[in-house]
This record gives sequence, structure tokens and C-alpha cells, in this order.
Amino acid sequence: MVRSCGCLKFREPDKARHDKMVKLVDRMLELNKQKHSGKLAPSQVERVDREIGATDEEIDELVYELYGIMDEERGIIDGLL
Repeated sequence: MVRSCGCLKFREPDKARHDKMVKLVDRMLELNKQKHSGKLAPSQVERVDREIGATDEEIDELVYELYGIMDEERGIIDGLL
């Protein structure tokens, strides 16, 4: 189902998308908790940083999909961030 709110259109998230987003957000929270725990060696912090970046990209992809954002629009958004 597609809904609109002003000038934005978005798909109603189905259970699978919802569950995936929840899983990714939980992972992001856990990774940040690990990173800032003070218990990691520098090499482990680098690994966690890479995982945070990868998880962030997955979240972005899911949001782009939810809002139906096309490749050209993604380029504009990514250029602003």
C-alpha cells in the first residue's frame, strides 16, 4: 500500500520490512555500545566502525526502498550527507 503525507509518498511497511529495520537498529545500538565501552583494542574498534558503516548503509537502503527513492534522488541525498 502506498500512502502520501504532503509531498512525500511512502509504502506501508510490511512485517518483513519492519522486522528487518528493527533488527538493523538493534544491531546499530549494540555496535555503538561495544565501540564506546572502552574495552576494545584499536583493531577491534576499526572492525566495529566498519560494521557500523555497513549497517548504516543497510538502513539507508531500506529507507530509500520504503519511500520509493530512485537512484538519481539517492545521489542527491547522498551528496548532501
